[in-house]
Amino acid sequence: MSWLKKIFAPSAGKKPTAPADQTIGDDFKPAKGTFFRTLEFPETDAAGNITGKTWMESGFVPDNNAWTLWQKSIRQTEDVLRGGTATVLSARPLFERTSFASAYDQMTTFETAQRNMGFEPLAVKTRAKLGGDYYKQFAWREGLMMTRSGRLYPYSAQQVNGPGHFDAQDIADANAFLERTRNEQFVPVPIVLPAVDWEKAYEARKDITDRRLNVLYHRYNGDKNDFDLALQIVGQEMPEILFAHLRRGGNPKIFETDPTRHIAIINAALDRGGADVMELLAESGLSFAVRDGADTPVELAISKKRYAHLHIMLSRDGVALANFTDAAGIAPAIHAMETQDRQAFRMLYLEGLDYAAADKDGWHLVHHAFANNFLPGVYAWTDEGLPIDMPVNGAPHTGLSIARARGHAALADFAVKNGANPAAPDLAATPAIAADPAPAAPMAAPAPTAPVPAFTPDLLNSDLDNDTIIASATAHHAAGGTFTALDSRSNALFELCWKNRKDNDPSRDRRNLITVFAGLGADPAARLDDGTTTLTRAASGMALDMDYINTLAPFAGEVNAGDDQGNNILHALQLNRHDAVGHSNNIAALLKTFPALDINRANADGYSNVGLAIRLNRSQTLKAFAAGAPDLSLATKSGISYLTLAFTAACADAPVAGAARAATIKATSDAVRDAVVTILEQPGANRSAVTDTLLGTMVKEQAPEALIRRLTALKP
Repeated sequence: MSWLKKIFAPSAGKKPTAPADQTIGDDFKPAKGTFFRTLEFPETDAAGNITGKTWMESGFVPDNNAWTLWQKSIRQTEDVLRGGTATVLSARPLFERTSFASAYDQMTTFETAQRNMGFEPLAVKTRAKLGGDYYKQFAWREGLMMTRSGRLYPYSAQQVNGPGHFDAQDIADANAFLERTRNEQFVPVPIVLPAVDWEKAYEARKDITDRRLNVLYHRYNGDKNDFDLALQIVGQEMPEILFAHLRRGGNPKIFETDPTRHIAIINAALDRGGADVMELLAESGLSFAVRDGADTPVELAISKKRYAHLHIMLSRDGVALANFTDAAGIAPAIHAMETQDRQAFRMLYLEGLDYAAADKDGWHLVHHAFANNFLPGVYAWTDEGLPIDMPVNGAPHTGLSIARARGHAALADFAVKNGANPAAPDLAATPAIAADPAPAAPMAAPAPTAPVPAFTPDLLNSDLDNDTIIASATAHHAAGGTFTALDSRSNALFELCWKNRKDNDPSRDRRNLITVFAGLGADPAARLDDGTTTLTRAASGMALDMDYINTLAPFAGEVNAGDDQGNNILHALQLNRHDAVGHSNNIAALLKTFPALDINRANADGYSNVGLAIRLNRSQTLKAFAAGAPDLSLATKSGISYLTLAFTAACADAPVAGAARAATIKATSDAVRDAVVTILEQPGANRSAVTDTLLGTMVKEQAPEALIRRLTALKP
């Protein structure tokens, strides 16, 4: 290591200014860089077959002012328990406390030794991100310039204190990297991954876990393949429940033939803050390569900013998922660009992007980067040595043309400075075709204007541009037409607008029509031709898209009017047959989005939202209603008061339409009763329904004495 002893030691908090013959000490602390790694080399078995890869990593730990060094590997081994093969990640700490000099020496020695044994490094997934090039970047971030022998010199203002060791290309590369670092301004998001031994976690809570799982099996008639059971376990239960369910033969993969349900299972895992459930699903072999309309699991993870969940998906399926497009042909990296998500884009970029892919309009990744003013996408493209002037297929236009058309002046200037042709044609320009002069022809009569088509919702599924549809809808409205009809597939107007997203073509992106239709009188709370409303339909599916609902909220009229059964959006959410959708968190979200909702407005069966929560045994929903002055003196259409429902065995005599779950509820739980009493105990609560008759019925049914005493004290 004698050559390494010659490098200087920067003083605390300052960039290096000392002569180059000073040595680096064990107290070296990087100003910015904290981590680097070697190239990846193949691991082989006795027959010489490649079974995995190995590399070394080093990082600075501020807590103990020292460096740590790992040797890591990923390899395929025989899975003796399940059969087939399993992927095993090994991380062996070589030094938990060492110096930068020692770590660097070990890592360079590792690369040299691998090459001496005849191993060539594996293809670098991202150019200039691994191996020797990364060491250079590490030095540049610290204000140093590294020679090929490893000696470091101070570097600033394009001046290097070591003449003869560097050429113009070294300095140009350093300047380009530092400019890129300033432009990208990327700060990685901390990703918290599960670190649980699920076998031990299950054994520690085996009795309580098994009891809870048995309760769930009983609720869903012992059918381990029931979709609602899977949704409940994935979306609401402790991870140990899912682990035990998988051990008992539960198989979430059975829904892969039904993309809507399969996506709903994954979406339930994404809605959880921790990634434990997602890890268990990944280990079970659940596929993440599935489409449901405009949604894929990776796009949902990006839209929800669930980076730990995304990391788990990519760790298993890597490059395949990073390039798995949705039904509209949009790749995840493009979705990350559209949402300006640098963290997600970087995670996809590290897996490896398909730079040869083009969408139906001939746009490559670089064109989307220019369209979305996303500089990291342009850098990713040029990292591969691809031309910044890549033309759009079938046209002379380039990314520069797109940037100018979108008004991204700074990105257009950047492109020109980095070699783009400043004469790229504008998007509106049509290339001229040279031809011999021809005799002037008589002036032709103007072509007749195409008639505006009659408006139907199916126009939104056509290839017509938005202007034509707006003209048709405007004429329809002027003639007294409404917007309550459904299309040929029973989709409502706003649903069609939301589903037919075309980010590449704003002139046909139907989401741009939502405000137009609202201005023409379309109301998401109005009753549609099938008796539903757009809002109740939004709360009746296998998942709740709050982005969609929040977009519609400003245009909703009388949100309490409801459908032909008198159900408003809150009723519909509670009646949703999937417990994970009708969860109290979603109830609270809707109350916040629609402050005008009246929780005491009854539907056709006489159930207000409060009464429905009692009938469906939802204690947490009642707690969400507590601040809204719930009226417990009301009764159902069959004449049974809400308090009678809550405190006696009257559920079987109180029918409720549209809720299959209600048939399994014979009486309310103690949790619901406690929530109702808590509401009654609030100042100003209407207690008129607490009567001697109710108390007498409770005595006959042998209700808990403590409950009878609490209600007796509240009797008016």
